[in-house]
Parts: sequence; C-alpha cells; structure tokens
Amino acid sequence: MEYIMMLIVVLSFYGSGLARRANKQRRIDLMPIEPKGGSLSEAIVELVAFAGGIYLTLNLVIEFLAITGLERVSLWGVAFDPIAAVSIVLALLQPLYERLRYENSWC
Repeated sequence: MEYIMMLIVVLSFYGSGLARRANKQRRIDLMPIEPKGGSLSEAIVELVAFAGGIYLTLNLVIEFLAITGLERVSLWGVAFDPIAAVSIVLALLQPLYERLRYENSWC
C-alpha cells in the first residue's frame, strides 16, 4: 500500500512538472517580444537620468573645490550619500522650478 501511495505521489509530481513546462512554453509564445513602457516607468527613468546628471555635476564641483567630509551621513539609522540625496531632491524640484519659471514668462 505504501508503494502505491509513493508511486501516486511521484506520478503526480511528474505530471505537475509536465504541466508547468507546457504552461511556461505557452506563456513564452503569447508574450510580446518588446515590453511596453508605461508613463510611470518613463517618468522614473527620466528622474533617475536627471538626478544622475546632477550627481555627476555636484561630484565634479566638490572634487574641484576639494571639499571633504561628505562621504556618508547617517539619519535615523540609515547611512546614505548626501550628494545623492541632494541630487534626488533637486531632480524632484526641477519640474516645479520650470513651471514657475515659464508660467510667468512673456514668451
């Protein structure tokens, strides 16, 4: 009786594996080749790219001026790079600045 139960368990695992393989192949066939980018993903990519440019610029200025002591900051137990934090904040504030700058212009 135990052998029959073991055979049933083994056969069910084997059948489950075959079903998973068939489902995986079917999903691969139905998946689009090119992933579609959404507006949120594009906004995140633009934010990271803009913040990266600001980070590189700030890093070059700090290296040029030979300012030291800005390696790591710990706030509430989380250690981070203050230059990276400033660049993220500036990248987040940039659209607000652009709106204020061009909304009141005469152009």
